[in-house]
Amino acid sequence: MVKGSVLQGYMAYSVGRSLKSNELHLFEGRFSDGGCSTSDTSVCGKVDKTDCSMQPGCLTLEEARVLWAKLGEPACGGGCAGHQYATKGN
Repeated sequence: MVKGSVLQGYMAYSVGRSLKSNELHLFEGRFSDGGCSTSDTSVCGKVDKTDCSMQPGCLTLEEARVLWAKLGEPACGGGCAGHQYATKGN
């Protein structure tokens, strides 16, 4: 994967929709040579990725913001939405 090798070590993001609440949640990880990692828990700490319908991951912060906007509401108000704009992505 070209993206992973170019961005190796930088933050990677994934978006998941909670199967229980239907809210969108943000998950962080790191790009690597083989793609990216994803944390087991959302940035708000309230949802495990096994409890979500995960969207395609390995996104830059900007790509995650665009996907989040396309998927729309409801969104996690516990920190996931705000985290996208409180960080520079690394």
